[in-house]
Amino acid sequence: MNRIKGSLLAGLIAFFCVILAINAEMYETILNMSLLSGLLAGTFLGVYFGETTRRGLLASFFMICLSGGCLALMVPNYTYSEAAALVGTTQPGVLAGHEQKKVPGDSQAFSLIQPAWHYHISMKTGDELVSYRVNPVTGDITQLVSEL
Repeated sequence: MNRIKGSLLAGLIAFFCVILAINAEMYETILNMSLLSGLLAGTFLGVYFGETTRRGLLASFFMICLSGGCLALMVPNYTYSEAAALVGTTQPGVLAGHEQKKVPGDSQAFSLIQPAWHYHISMKTGDELVSYRVNPVTGDITQLVSEL
């Protein structure tokens, strides 16, 4: 393996690890990684088994750009902290912490880009704990069944 291939492969692995870390820290693992994982795996295999010619490098560059475009499309408008702030400003009560930070979304349609999970945020009003589901793309807030 030559230096160009090694550098590209290391860059692809680093890019994927950074995206996984951002997904865990900012988005509570709600990003739909299906399409991006497939594109990066295909790019990785293409670089590994392909030849280091101008045509091969151009194809790898195209796949990397396609992966970047896919990433730009799949990032939702709200992070978990932004969704919590949105609920805190629009709903009465005090934010309550809990371990479950995501719940299944309300849509039954499968999408390779849009997340299938929504944020789960709870507010404590008096003695009652009210849970909300926040759509990470639109910011729509839906009240869930009370827990206490």
